[in-house]
Amino acid sequence: MLVAAKTARDLGWDIHFVSDHGLIAGVPFSLRSNSWGETFTIWLNHGHVYLESKSNGTVIASKKNKHNVEDFIDQFDKSQLGLKADEKEKLQQWISDNKQSGDEDILDPLSAKYRDPAVPERWYLPRGEFAVTASLIGICVVLFALMVISGVNLFAPSTEEMLTWGADNRMYTVGRGEWWRIFTAIFVHYGVVHLLMNMVSLYAIGLMLEPFIGKWRFLAAFLVTGVGGSNASLFWNDNAVSAGASGSIFGLFGLLLALLTTNLIEKSIRNSLLPNIIWVVAINLFLGILPIVDYAAHIGGLVTGLVLGYLYFFMIRKTKQPVFYSVIGAALIGIAIIITGLRSMDNVGILDELKK
Repeated sequence: MLVAAKTARDLGWDIHFVSDHGLIAGVPFSLRSNSWGETFTIWLNHGHVYLESKSNGTVIASKKNKHNVEDFIDQFDKSQLGLKADEKEKLQQWISDNKQSGDEDILDPLSAKYRDPAVPERWYLPRGEFAVTASLIGICVVLFALMVISGVNLFAPSTEEMLTWGADNRMYTVGRGEWWRIFTAIFVHYGVVHLLMNMVSLYAIGLMLEPFIGKWRFLAAFLVTGVGGSNASLFWNDNAVSAGASGSIFGLFGLLLALLTTNLIEKSIRNSLLPNIIWVVAINLFLGILPIVDYAAHIGGLVTGLVLGYLYFFMIRKTKQPVFYSVIGAALIGIAIIITGLRSMDNVGILDELKK
């Protein structure tokens, strides 16, 4: 156990749990090493050692998990040879001070929370802390498949086809009163390339954010930031036909950015994540300058996400029912965005023009 603890530390992993039956370490998030913060677990039971690297909340297997196991095995002998007497004593003391036992020892076969590592889990169904992200991806993919089956072009759908399937447009959404489009536009995409790019991004942010804030806050954030992006697009774009989940995705990144500026997240994790997230957002905002990209929707989603992130922080810290009040607060922000957008368009004469 001493060597295992040293190995995890030598690899730069954070040990979150330790007991007589093993340890659990977190692999830091890093774009450079293609790591999304996997959890690495070691079980010591009945003379056997089980190693598992698992993507947090994900339902999709990752090559990175295999590499984590290989890295640990490769580093183990090196750490064993480099374990000095003074370091051994410090590790023993640290394990003694942090060791869990009894029902709190989730690696103990006698604990009610124990999961036998020898029994593989089914990974291909939406479940647990990644269920909402997986379901949202599924909805977008199935909807696009239905579009293609109906005759929509796989790579370049026409504006008429997009409007038929629920895309956002000022004349239709505001002029004809079809306000449902600010929601449906989030799920329809301009071709398979657009869909693939957005789903990869949604998977990446969902993998990090949903397990942390919970499924209901994540779902509320996805919808509300999507509304923020749709409204921004309606205000700034005269005749554009807008569609895609990018407004929501920018909103989720904005929400995570907001939380990373608070003390809700441990300082070491904040320091690791914040520069990477800022870099991701900056690159995507730069790419959003391209004429074919709805830049207004990106900015609208991002700003909505930042506001929602600070609301979530306040609700989690100050209320006894943080999930309930967070979702209600998100819904109120969504309603406020719609009303504010309508009044803003009225003030600048957009509604009068549409009535003509």
